[in-house]
Amino acid sequence: MSLDLSVIVWTILTFGVLMLVLNRFLFRPVRAFMQQRQERIDRGLAAAQAAGDKRRKLEEQLQEERQQAFQARRRAAEEETLRRKKETLRKLEQARSEAESRRAAAETALAGEREKIDRALSADMPRLTEILSARLLEGWKR
Repeated sequence: MSLDLSVIVWTILTFGVLMLVLNRFLFRPVRAFMQQRQERIDRGLAAAQAAGDKRRKLEEQLQEERQQAFQARRRAAEEETLRRKKETLRKLEQARSEAESRRAAAETALAGEREKIDRALSADMPRLTEILSARLLEGWKR
């Protein structure tokens, strides 16, 4: 078995031409396809990252708005409670004032009635004294 130099040269040349043809028609398109694929994957990952960031931002905004709404409802409830208390106090004060007016009117009427009774008793006092004296004397006589 002998090695022929021309076979070795032709083998090397053929291999080189094969490598050039493969590089031109196979490796470059495959590398370009792989690079495009990698770019699409990178864009998809970047879009997913951006969407995740946007989602987190929206969740934070939603949480903040929920907190603000909760605080607004709490403030509104407190204001309503305060308004109702004020209204109740106003009505109570009005009722107290009305009761005081009625009491004063009743006291005035009572004083007038008392004075009428006192005058009536004062006018009837001599007659009542006479009747009482007469009855007492009758009781002593028996």
